[in-house]
Order: sequence, then C-alpha cells, then structure tokens
Amino acid sequence: MLGAAPTHLTAATALLPKSPYSFCPGPEKLVTPHTHWHHHRLARGVTLAETTAHDRRGRVAIHVLRIDLRNRRLDVRPLHRGLATRYRLNHLAHHRHLVAATNGMYFNLYWGAPKVPLIEHRRPLVLSRRHLRVAGIDIHGTARSARVWLDGTVASHGRHRPLQAVNVVAPPTGLTLYTRAWGAHRVPLPGDARSRRLRNDHFRPGLGRHHHPPRHGELLVARGRHARHWLASLRHRDRVTVSRQVRTDGQVALREAYGVGTQVVAKAGQVGHHLYCRRGEIFAARTTIGWKRHGTRLLLVTVEGKRGRRQHGLDENQMSGLLVQLGAERAYALDGGGSTSLITRMRRHHHRLSSRIQPSWGLRPIPVGLGVFARRRAYRPPSPQEQRRAVQAADGYRW
Repeated sequence: MLGAAPTHLTAATALLPKSPYSFCPGPEKLVTPHTHWHHHRLARGVTLAETTAHDRRGRVAIHVLRIDLRNRRLDVRPLHRGLATRYRLNHLAHHRHLVAATNGMYFNLYWGAPKVPLIEHRRPLVLSRRHLRVAGIDIHGTARSARVWLDGTVASHGRHRPLQAVNVVAPPTGLTLYTRAWGAHRVPLPGDARSRRLRNDHFRPGLGRHHHPPRHGELLVARGRHARHWLASLRHRDRVTVSRQVRTDGQVALREAYGVGTQVVAKAGQVGHHLYCRRGEIFAARTTIGWKRHGTRLLLVTVEGKRGRRQHGLDENQMSGLLVQLGAERAYALDGGGSTSLITRMRRHHHRLSSRIQPSWGLRPIPVGLGVFARRRAYRPPSPQEQRRAVQAADGYRW
C-alpha cells in the first residue's frame, strides 16, 4: 500500500519520547470586537482596561496597562529596596507620584535576588558578561529589546583584571562586585571564593569570607586560583578603580531594562506556537511586557484566574494570541504564577493605591517591580554632547 510505513519503523517510532510541548493547548481567541472592556484613566497617557474572558477552563481576568511613552512627563522605572530583599508589591509601590505598578523579573527563591539582568539609569544593577535578552526603555524614551552584557575592569597599581559580574546570584570564576544595591542580606559566597571590602575607593584589611557589603562601600568576590591570588596580593589602603559599562547589540543605549523570558510575540500579527509550557504551569497567572506603534505605546498585561483557582490562567501560547489581539508588535514574558500582581492608583478610590489582583494564596513577596510614574517636569532626552559626556564619565564611574 502506498504511504504505509515499514513495521520496524512503526515500532521504533512508538518507542520515541513524545514532544514535551505536544500537550500544550493552542492559542485561543479570547478578545473579540464584542468584548466589553472597563476603562480607567489613571493619568494623562496611562489607561487601564479590564475584562473577563472565557477559555476552556472557565473565566480569566485580563488587565491591560497602556502607557504612552511620547508623554515626557511619564516615567517607567524599577521598584526595589535592596535586590536581595523581597517585599509585597503594595509595599514597594509606596511612592508619591506612582500611578501603577506590576511585578517584574525572574528571581531566585532562596536568595530572593533577580537572576536576570537589571539596568537602572544606564547603570548595571544586575549584569554579567553573558549576552542576555532584556526589554526596556532607551534613552530616547522608546520601548525596545536587545541583548546586553557587562564590560568592566578592576584596576589597582596599574594592574587590570576583568570584572565578570555585578550583583549576581551565582558569582562566576573571576571577580564579581556586590554594591550597596544588594542590600543587607548575605552574599552567595561559594566554598572556593574569597572576598575583600572596598570603601572610598580603597581596600579594607583582610582577605576572607565576608558575606555582607559594607554600608558605605562594595564587596569584591574572587573565584578561581588566579583571581584569589590577585586579590590577595593587594595591600590594605591600596587604591582601586572599578569601571563598569553596559554593552548592547542595539543601536541606542538603554536607560531602564529588565531581563525577560519567552518571546511570546516576535512580529506584529504573528501568533507564537509550541512555546514553552509545563503541565503544572499551563494555566498559571501571567505577566507580560510588550509594545506597539513602533515602541511608543508600552503594554503591561496581567492575566489571572477567577474564583481563587491558583493554576487557572493562560499558558504562553494563549498569551501570544492575546497580545497579538491587543496589537503588540513585540512581547516578552515576565515572572508569573504567584508573583503576578498589579497595583493602581484609582480616582474612584480617592487616588489611593489598590490591588487589582486578589489571589486566594496572597501576593508573593518580590525583589523588583515595574513602576509607572507621572512626573511634574517633562523628561528631556539627552543631547548628543550629553550622551558622549555620559559615556566618558561611565568609564571611570564609581558608585
């Protein structure tokens, strides 16, 4: 018979493991022209749209924050009080000019610190030499994505050593710097690592296993025989210069950037298929960052299950379909599940912060959130001369 497979091939095929994504549901059309949305104006250029949709498992609540980045009075920046310290989003969001906030990036549950890059005001708060994908706002106020990595050195007495990472959960071989932004919690110090404290650009006495950055300084961690020998060769009060810059494969420098997960929308109008999913997390709550209109309109989308069903939400294939229906040109997954949260300042609640998501298991403490602020003064993009001076200053920047 034409098209029939040999018996031995059929038996061999039956023994092959099934694709890990064969059980993933396909995209669903959750938003239609007849979908009824509840719209709220949070500030000039910031709106919140909410609706309840029905999928195979029941009802899901969809919350869409739209931020007009052309409004120079708006600012999107991270919320944190120490990278290794976790708070609930309603505690992180206590700022005077904040109008909305969502949860942010992926983090290590044991150490409580982000395990993906974080850039704030063009400074690398969490970064390594690995090329990793981020999404954020560039210096011209446009949303975009790029790959970023660290370019830094540690110099003393004319000897230079490459800086491998800043504030990472797992310090790699070489030199890693932990700054005051890490917070008061312990630094993850492997058994083969040694550390020295820095204060006022000078080494403090003692090469040992210091686990906390000084209150007014930094902590330099060395892993590997060569890095430990170099760090031990330096004397007390030796002057040290640490330089660190953010390198990117994009054409424009990023002002704020956050490490992201799966790219759920790679092209406008194109729904993703066979994206990452696990059986226990298919219908988990989700948080996604995206944009449209050539990066001038930022989208922060959160989806949760109704009636307190913890595992009821959308998988990443369904989120891709939802973001395409919302008009996103690019979209990436942020941390989800129990971390999914949304705080807004509602006019009908006398401008008080209110949580739009009320999971039955409570809000999970997180180290970093994404905040949307309405400033009194408009943001002015730096001129080319100011950009050049900023780059030159970053070469020897100490903080």
